[in-house]
Amino acid sequence: MAPRIVILADDLSGAADCAMACRRAGMEAQVRLDPEAPGAPAEALALDLDSRALSPEEALTRTLDAWGWAREDALYRKIDSTLRGHVALEIAATLQIAGPEAFALVCPAYPATGRTVKDGAVFVHGQPLGETEIWRLGGQGSTDLKNLLGEAGLQPAALGLDEVRGPHLAARIEALREDGAAAIVCDAETEGDLKALVAAALPLPGVIWVGSGGLTIPLAQALSPGRAAEGEALTRRAGPTLVAVGSASSVSREQLAVLAGDPRVVSLMVSPQVLLDGPEGPGWRPASRALVAAVGKPGRDTVAIAIDPAAPIDPGAGAALAAGLGALAGRQLGRFGALVATGGETARALLAQAGVRCLDIRRELEPGIVLSQSGVLPVVTKAGAFGEADSLARAVEVLRALPLA
Repeated sequence: MAPRIVILADDLSGAADCAMACRRAGMEAQVRLDPEAPGAPAEALALDLDSRALSPEEALTRTLDAWGWAREDALYRKIDSTLRGHVALEIAATLQIAGPEAFALVCPAYPATGRTVKDGAVFVHGQPLGETEIWRLGGQGSTDLKNLLGEAGLQPAALGLDEVRGPHLAARIEALREDGAAAIVCDAETEGDLKALVAAALPLPGVIWVGSGGLTIPLAQALSPGRAAEGEALTRRAGPTLVAVGSASSVSREQLAVLAGDPRVVSLMVSPQVLLDGPEGPGWRPASRALVAAVGKPGRDTVAIAIDPAAPIDPGAGAALAAGLGALAGRQLGRFGALVATGGETARALLAQAGVRCLDIRRELEPGIVLSQSGVLPVVTKAGAFGEADSLARAVEVLRALPLA
């Protein structure tokens, strides 16, 4: 079975989010941590290139190495809704592997999670991206999409809200393409705006879709095989649920605090220095032993492990800390029956350490919060800044209710 859509993603939580939109539209959807990983045929295939925290050279190589997937009818380049990572470079590289007739339709808006685009700039819950905590923790470069793409030599054009909502959207896209625009930045504030973009651009040859989880929703609906998503019985392994929080976002910290109020939860805070020092450092083995000891505590069915919020954290070390936490927890994943991972880098490092190479998408718990399965291990993934205060607690309740395999 050839995929109806292939998604090239910059991180794992975003890959799962995009694949979930396809699952809701009736497609069998899968995320692969390794493009060559074995897996059942899927109509929607999301490849986690894990490129957000890489050097520009490494990120470029990851995209160019995915050239074989550019043959598919629908190619989606998933970027971060808040423009972290190598956005312009990866769009340019995707256009390169797609061929000379390709052009990028770019819209990272995700209205369900408060991300919108107006006048080519990203807003988060109405606040300019450059003024947000998200940007302070991990952003760099321009928050204006047209400027960002222009610096990469992509000859960008822009479509404002009036044009997106106007009666001649398809003609405007075609005209900009004929004028030589390699990338067209589109404003969007609502699901209806995204749906209009898909309806206008889908019939055009050479379109490469570029966005976050938001744009995949109407695109997947347009590509739908016309059947409802099949509900599948989910199970879990024996053992407690592991919750790994590698994000420094205040949203994740609030969610962790709510979860820690549950008397059935053991909370472990790990020093940032322990994670940066790695397995050879003096604090690694004590942290690992504490995690193992937490598994058998009477009356506790959930273990939450996170970077100590009381310790000072260098924003530039965020990716290394998340990867360190994932590696620490991943070595013990076999002791647990289910997993919740906050932060794409954390989820990726944890699953890779445990040898998980493929996730089958099953259910959306909330916008941007996805339940997948690897064998009999249920896995919930969530971007750090997504969700409400009780989102982690609700995810744990879902996993508690699953029957044992």
